[in-house]
Order: sequence, then C-alpha cells, then structure tokens
Amino acid sequence: GQLWQEHSNQRDRAAQFVTMQEERNERILAENPDAEVKIRDYPGAPTFIDQIFTSLGTVLAGFVLATVIAVPLGIIIGLNRHFSAAVNPLIQIFKPVSPLAWLPLVTMVVSATYVSDDPMFEKSFLTSMITVTLCSLWPTLINTSVG
Repeated sequence: GQLWQEHSNQRDRAAQFVTMQEERNERILAENPDAEVKIRDYPGAPTFIDQIFTSLGTVLAGFVLATVIAVPLGIIIGLNRHFSAAVNPLIQIFKPVSPLAWLPLVTMVVSATYVSDDPMFEKSFLTSMITVTLCSLWPTLINTSVG
C-alpha cells in the first residue's frame, strides 16, 4: 500500500540524485580531467521499510555475536564445575541488568573508543548491536551451560 509506494518514490529520488551527480561529475571531468569527483550518499530520510530492515539487521547481528560468545563459553561452563562455580557469580550479577541500564553505558563506551574518519560501522549500529548482545548473552549462556 502506501508504505511501499513511499519507499518506491524515495528509491526513485535516490536514483535521480545519483544520476545528477554522475552527470555533473562527467561535466567536471570533461573540463578538468585531474579534478577529484565524488558521489555522495542520498540525504533523504530513510523510509519505514528501510528502518525495519535496519532494525532487523541490528538485532540479528547482536544475537549472532551473543551466540558466538555464549555457546562455546556455556559448553565450557557446563562441562567444568570448577569453572562454573567461578563464573556463576558474574553471571548472576549481570543477568538481571535491564537493556535500559546497558544502553547509556554502551553509548558512552562506544562514543569514547570508536573514533574514525572513515568508520566501518555507524556508532548507532554498534551501540544497538552491543546492547542487544549484552541482553541476549546471559540467557543464552545460562541455557547452554545447563544443557
């Protein structure tokens, strides 16, 4: 319906924006072959459908990272009762922490440590992904360790 039409219109505007830049760059290069040209990202707002896929990708990335960490660690904890006894207090401390408590802490750490002129990931993606990781890590770890 309307959401898909809005998404299609926005994609068309983005394609026109890129085409205009390519034409402009061709004119600039025709006048001066040594000129540096650049294609900029479309500055329009993301559509609702774009935001849905962004959210799903962020949650999936956070859950995959938590699974990659928690499953092997949970197997080790489940197989070794001494390691389980050593790690259990930490798990019991971090398990009940709410996502609302993790979010400002993760935001501060990511903002302070992830500084780059050409970042591989956006800070907002990393902050959300790490928050999802921390929230899904403990249940996955506990369930894997108990079998």
